[in-house]
Amino acid sequence: MYYNNDWLYNNLCAKDSSDFDIDPISGKNCFIISNNINNRFMIEKTVNKLIT
Repeated sequence: MYYNNDWLYNNLCAKDSSDFDIDPISGKNCFIISNNINNRFMIEKTVNKLIT
């Protein structure tokens, strides 16, 4: 399955991204699952984008 900022439940939004180009959405919590991503810089860049 592929999700593109799809709300699965009223408190769970999913996005599949092979390049970790994630735009922030509203919410108080965020979980990033990085499966098969070996580039630590790409993950850190996305986390910093979501925090700011």
